[in-house]
Amino acid sequence: MSVKTTSVRKIKKLNFIETGLPEISFSSFDTFRLIGAELAWFNSDLLKKYNINGSKEEIEAFLLNEYSYVSSNYLNSNRLIINECKTFWADRYGSRHEVCNGGSARCGFDGVFQVKGIGITPLLAQNMSKSHSHGKLFLDEAISEAIWGEICHRHLPYGSIRTLAIIKTNVQEEFSYLGNNPKKPCALAIREFSIRPAHFERATFFWPLPEYISLRNDDADRVRECINYLPISLGVSDSTLSSKKELFDCLKSFVVRIAKQIAYSRVKGIPHGSLTSSNISIDGRFLDFGTITAVPDFGNYVLADGVGAVWDDHILITNWLKNLFLNIDSYSILNDALSNSLVQELVRFFLDELEYQENYAILEELDVKNKSKDNLILAGDIKRNLISRHRINIGDFCVEDFKSKIVNLAKEKRLKIGNVKFELRDFKYSSFTILNDEYLSKTKYSNESINRLIANYC
Repeated sequence: MSVKTTSVRKIKKLNFIETGLPEISFSSFDTFRLIGAELAWFNSDLLKKYNINGSKEEIEAFLLNEYSYVSSNYLNSNRLIINECKTFWADRYGSRHEVCNGGSARCGFDGVFQVKGIGITPLLAQNMSKSHSHGKLFLDEAISEAIWGEICHRHLPYGSIRTLAIIKTNVQEEFSYLGNNPKKPCALAIREFSIRPAHFERATFFWPLPEYISLRNDDADRVRECINYLPISLGVSDSTLSSKKELFDCLKSFVVRIAKQIAYSRVKGIPHGSLTSSNISIDGRFLDFGTITAVPDFGNYVLADGVGAVWDDHILITNWLKNLFLNIDSYSILNDALSNSLVQELVRFFLDELEYQENYAILEELDVKNKSKDNLILAGDIKRNLISRHRINIGDFCVEDFKSKIVNLAKEKRLKIGNVKFELRDFKYSSFTILNDEYLSKTKYSNESINRLIANYC
């Protein structure tokens, strides 16, 4: 489709069936056109995927026309055109934590793409800290998300939720993680939509503002309907859930996919760092890349507080998997949908697949052509030899030392290796390098420097 005829019906009216989630999974809110917004970058490859064509000028006009919108609380100024209103939908999902939002508290979906950093939505909890309640996205975060979306898309089995475009809002917000609270520029990240495991979990501890209390009152109904949509959400059927076997098969497919994705990210050296039930899609794609980074070797690096380290975050993941399965068993229309033994079986499927895919990925990175059972066992031995036992922080990137060690171990095991890869274990791909690009800072985030940096990784 051309820019001029791009799915106007979809953009103007959300088709819930096409999202793979029921209508109750969304809460609508109004946004208003923002004057002075500026397109910083767009993803030409992703535009082609969605069959959006046109000249650079036409695409820029289209993106700014459709997505230069923010909620009324975004800023206090005359930069909002109140009579140019567009409805977005915040997708509702849960969490087992005692302080949580009711879903996307700063994202809006228009039926085609989701806008991150759009301002506060009805799903913001009252008890969120100031740094998590302004509804904005910093420009450097948007750039990092675009870069990591493309890296994961190219290098991981199930890819990522990719960014379509970055729009500068030319608004600044305090960055409270530094002592002097410096102000940083903000942006809108236009990205693909995803269904997360958290969409099937209760938001038990979500306390919305009084005017949105209904979003708390019907949360059990939301989860019940979402579970019924699970075959549709996973794309395995056009019909709602019909049997216990179908439910188990859906969940088995899900755990196998996320196990493979996590395994490859560990072995290739780009662990996500914070794999909660809301930071991965049910089809295996990664999203929300605030903690992802390259790491130099098989060290058990801690990338974020409270979520484990690179080689033991499966403990966190199995915990939220059990919580997810408990929610599904409790709210499914099927009686006794998941027994304890079936839950344990699903967790075991996840852990076994994680082990298998890690070993398989090691053979791939070593370019071992023969993926026999014996060679997979040898790959597991190599892995256990290289993984550090204790959690550590990232230090120097001595990548060549790592490659030398793993090659020597492989030769000792008499593996026939080829062209050794591990190309992502490079300081270039560390979050420090990406977030501290000298040219980007020097030009004060000029559009040219943003495009140059992203192109360096794509």
